[in-house]
Amino acid sequence: MRIRDGALVGAEALVRWQHPERGLILPGEFIPLAEHTSLVSPLMYLVLDTALAQVRAWSSAGRRTPVSVNLSARNLLDPDLAVQVADLLAIHEVEPELLQLEVTETAIMIEPVRAERVLRELAALGIRISLDDFGAGYTSLGQLRTLPISELKIDLSLVIPMAREPGAALIVRSVVDLGRSLGLTLVAEGVEDAATLAALAHMGCDEAQGYHFSPALAADAFEAWCVSRHLGLVVPLDVA
Repeated sequence: MRIRDGALVGAEALVRWQHPERGLILPGEFIPLAEHTSLVSPLMYLVLDTALAQVRAWSSAGRRTPVSVNLSARNLLDPDLAVQVADLLAIHEVEPELLQLEVTETAIMIEPVRAERVLRELAALGIRISLDDFGAGYTSLGQLRTLPISELKIDLSLVIPMAREPGAALIVRSVVDLGRSLGLTLVAEGVEDAATLAALAHMGCDEAQGYHFSPALAADAFEAWCVSRHLGLVVPLDVA
């Protein structure tokens, strides 16, 4: 959500595994396993394919809705990633600015030179790049300045304790000031109450996400949620 006016500016694709015997399995249980095998690339492709199909459906209905998809460390080491993403955009006839790819500091730091090269190839397609979980990793300020990113997502480990820990609030404010000085969009993750949202607004943070707005929803439930709150599905102001 955009903090200053409550506008909905996009959605994030989250993967869930509905096991026939074990029921719903959350990503924390299977994503780490996939990242250590050859399964992580086809999994990312499946999630991206599904997300872009949904973006196409929304676009056909007259609703331009940006969607974010997370990349793993292994994905960033794939020299063919940009080609695969470009192919999927073409297949679904989705404009690149309606896709945002999120990467973590930890993923970038595994092989920073290769990761930056792949990110630049993706950015050259017109895709927005977001640095996810910022504050939980080890990105240097110099690297932050050179990466082709347009957004910083402040890690929930800093956002959640803001109301009770002055130190956490000071760090969040520092990240907001840093991001704004670099011309980046600032997004706070893990916003769970109105007090935290108000504090972020006072700091000048741009956007927020978390359970204060909604838990994770399936696409049809997401649409119903938007309708019930009279929310339009819009492109952020800083997307061409």
